[in-house]
Amino acid sequence: MNELFHVIQREYRTRIRMKSFIVITLLTPLLLSFLFTLPTHFARQHEDYQPTSAVSIERKALEEAPEKTQLPNNQFQHFLCMALGTGIYLCIFLFSSQVMRGVLEEKSNRIVELIITSISPVRFMTGKIIGIALLGLTQIACWLLVMYGVTYCLSGDSATGLIGGFMDRIDFRVIIPAFLFFFIGGYLLYSSVFAAIAAAANHNDDIQQVTLIVTIPLILSVIVLSSAINTPDSSLVYWFSIIPFTSPVVMMGRMAYGVPFQDVLLSILLLAATVVLMIWISGKVYRMAILYTGKKVSMKEIISWISNAS
Repeated sequence: MNELFHVIQREYRTRIRMKSFIVITLLTPLLLSFLFTLPTHFARQHEDYQPTSAVSIERKALEEAPEKTQLPNNQFQHFLCMALGTGIYLCIFLFSSQVMRGVLEEKSNRIVELIITSISPVRFMTGKIIGIALLGLTQIACWLLVMYGVTYCLSGDSATGLIGGFMDRIDFRVIIPAFLFFFIGGYLLYSSVFAAIAAAANHNDDIQQVTLIVTIPLILSVIVLSSAINTPDSSLVYWFSIIPFTSPVVMMGRMAYGVPFQDVLLSILLLAATVVLMIWISGKVYRMAILYTGKKVSMKEIISWISNAS
């Protein structure tokens, strides 16, 4: 257990100190905040020079009745659907690909051959996945804090009222646990597959085509998510919210419209079972393939490792 903890600690501390992590953590929410708030900020400044204009009078009336500035319920649901689904898609893809790149770099540099002399390959893979997952949660929290801070600084009290009105319409008792579960479940699912792919490859070129095939379900889930805006209860949206490889994105999108408890429970159980199965399979592939540095691993060998695993 101490070995696993050390791997988690190593992955977390090493990556959180990287310049790329700091730049992305700060720059991404800054750009998004500026993109959404600067137009409103400049428009408000322009209106301040015309205090007697019809626009200013209308703006003052809206400020006195903030409840009228809220989005209609259907528009709010559409926005929340795309925000939740797209957000969890980006998080899963971003942090899962970090696992793949990390495994490939360590295998190419032959560092992993030294590491696995003191820890089993499966534990090493598990520690790497958990460490990057904690890094991902840290980065998401930083994004939210920076975006809120920038929005408040640019828009002042009006931003606080708008954000507060927006947040009041979200049931965080459901959204936050669901987001955490489907992010962690989707991340564990795809990162374990990516780790096995990287372990079986020797060069970055070897994994490009395979990665595209693996990420097709994620791409399809975003496409289906757009149709969920118009038909959230259709059969296509329902099945994509149940299938484990697409459920993290589509189910989170459906959350904006309300989902029957039995649908959520079925999706959770199937995703959890698939995660356990894929981690077991990927662990077997990873354990064997990580030792084949310099040798191209065939699909036949990978299948034999899985079928002969005890």
